[in-house]
Amino acid sequence: MTEPLDIVVGWDAAPAVRREGDRYETDGPPEELEMERLQPAPDEAPLLEAFQWTAERDRALEEALAQQGTLAEVRVVREARAALRKGGLDPVRRRLEAELSHWASLPAVASPKIFNEAVFAVRNGLSLCLEACATADQPSLAEQLLEEAERSLLRGRALMLESRPAID
Repeated sequence: MTEPLDIVVGWDAAPAVRREGDRYETDGPPEELEMERLQPAPDEAPLLEAFQWTAERDRALEEALAQQGTLAEVRVVREARAALRKGGLDPVRRRLEAELSHWASLPAVASPKIFNEAVFAVRNGLSLCLEACATADQPSLAEQLLEEAERSLLRGRALMLESRPAID
């Protein structure tokens, strides 16, 4: 008579594996992590190239979106710039204060340093924009502050995109 097999099924069967850059770390013994690097079959090469191209295209698209300033906070800078020229700063100021209080309420995350830098850049950009609204009587200074705010917000957007894999 044969002995019954112990079969473990489910997530608990595998050790926890974390990706750290190009390395993988596990909570289990190191021998469980020894894996062969499989070479793609010749007919799979075009498919792998297509996936790589798609990932590169997605990264380029995200960078282009960051450059265009599609982030909501960057749109606030544009609204503030228009309000400085035409008047009517109060709605923009209220929106900026609301955005700033939201970003100020975000807790610091222990591990992804890039995410914390991104939050700081966005907070800084929103603060600069509020400062520009306060200096509406000095148009050249207000415009300079808005340019700095936009750069800071775009930097925050780029850092957010960079930190996304670390957060997920």
